[in-house]
Amino acid sequence: MALLTRFLPLRAFVALVLAALSLASEASLNTQDLLARSPSARLGKTELVGSWRQSPDGDQLEFFGGIPYAQPPLGKLRFQPSVPHKGFKGSSTFNATHYGPACLQIKNAPNVSEDCLFLNIIRPKGVKQGQKLPVMVYIHGGGFMEGRTEHIYDGSGIVSRSIARGTPIIFASINYRLGPIGFPQGLEAQERGYLNLGLKDQLLALSWMQDNVKAFGGDKHKVTIFGQSGGAMSIGNLLLSPSISKLIRGAILQSGHASSLSIFKPTAPNRQTLHANFISAVPACAHLAQTKEAFACLQNEELVDTATLRTAWEAAAAKAVDPYTWGPNIDGKEGLIEDLPSRLLEKGRFAEVPVMAGTTLDEGASFTPPGPDYSAPVLRGFMQARFLSLEVPASALNEAVDGLLELYPDVPALGAPIGTGNETWGFNPSFKWASILNNDSMYQAPRRMGSQAATKAGVRNYAYLFTDPQVAIRPESPWLGVKHSDEIPYVYGLMHVNATAEAKELSKVIRDYWISFVTTLSPNDGKGTTRTKWEAYGTHEEGALIELNSKNTTMIPDDYRKEQIAFINDRAWVFHQ
Repeated sequence: MALLTRFLPLRAFVALVLAALSLASEASLNTQDLLARSPSARLGKTELVGSWRQSPDGDQLEFFGGIPYAQPPLGKLRFQPSVPHKGFKGSSTFNATHYGPACLQIKNAPNVSEDCLFLNIIRPKGVKQGQKLPVMVYIHGGGFMEGRTEHIYDGSGIVSRSIARGTPIIFASINYRLGPIGFPQGLEAQERGYLNLGLKDQLLALSWMQDNVKAFGGDKHKVTIFGQSGGAMSIGNLLLSPSISKLIRGAILQSGHASSLSIFKPTAPNRQTLHANFISAVPACAHLAQTKEAFACLQNEELVDTATLRTAWEAAAAKAVDPYTWGPNIDGKEGLIEDLPSRLLEKGRFAEVPVMAGTTLDEGASFTPPGPDYSAPVLRGFMQARFLSLEVPASALNEAVDGLLELYPDVPALGAPIGTGNETWGFNPSFKWASILNNDSMYQAPRRMGSQAATKAGVRNYAYLFTDPQVAIRPESPWLGVKHSDEIPYVYGLMHVNATAEAKELSKVIRDYWISFVTTLSPNDGKGTTRTKWEAYGTHEEGALIELNSKNTTMIPDDYRKEQIAFINDRAWVFHQ
């Protein structure tokens, strides 16, 4: 249905659905039958009518989608911090039967819109207002450039598993603005307060949960956020603000942390250039690229439509040295990220909420195409261009880059995918070198830094390393190893048709760990599968990791590549982490 049909008087909405049903079936339903058969929840005077969702395990669940948590960020609200939704303006019913559009993204994807600040909820059948079930809120990834909440992020498998183990929960997922729409750069954005809009969207969605999740049977005091990749990086950054503890009580970070991507001030030369290139690619506003008046032009929808914004986004991204061009910024004491994450973590300036965090074995493979030249001069030049800034002296950067390349020798057996020896599958051997550098600098080192900082502060935290082989699923591309995102089907219970029986069992184990943490803040509630006890990170001198593997899930010390990762973390400021 079109968005206009979301807001209808109750009789009109029921009539519309009845008409659709009559075309699909000879069976007839009266109004009372329809309302009795459709899941619903009441927000104020408005009835949200959802739909039934069948989980992979066959459970019938209640789905509510496309629920607005903010005013549409259009016109004058474009590029501004999101504003709470004003309610349904007297509408007696709201059609929540399907997902809303995803936010505008760099890829030309279907069903995207600037009007995208929606959230979705999946709950067990028959849950009533006031039941106070724990709530699990997912923040999607995509490198702050793309991403959506449906498809592989359907939480039905998680909710179904929570029912099976006797600890029912509510699952929610949220959209947030991306790219230059969600993370504007430059001096003008700083002066107007337009920084980190995507993170502010996430905070507003969590505030909405505090105000409204009770209507769906959720407990606002038992909200856990979890996310993967850019979603985990978002969570890592949100945790740098102690006030987040008013909105959540726990967090799960999959393949990402606050320092995974380099974070710059919006006025850093590379970010200012990025902003200017974006504005210059908008014909109606190009003459304002070097001024402080560009956003007023961009907010004029008669001059700048959505398609123009996306085209300009693509044009600016094509000129950027850093592939992760838009993302969170340091926005000062009055903002969300006062300083570099590494400095804030070292000082213990973060929310002291229990955390689970981990990575896959070969994160870097997804970001290291095997074809290009990764010789030492090429890698050195790339890193120098990517990290050079006014805050980092060239001498410090050169020392860090040279030391990094020395500690990570160009030897295939020491590269990634890990444990594959000298095999290079016919590619340039140096791709394994570049892959291990990406792996550790973006994922393994930031996760270890976060685990160590939490332990030092006395915060209960758990860490994992996902190592389950994917050969049965991906026999044609062994050079990817256990790559970025490979754990997602296990977490959601949406396993590949070729997955082994052992892998499917591991999916249950992983969901039990995650759900246990959501319900008790410990992965070891003893319910569901019989599984290895997951020890807290601080129980081992080197840090305790659980290795998630279908053949043998066990505790291991967090000491792999100890010297190399320590080198990265000791110089995190050089890499803007």
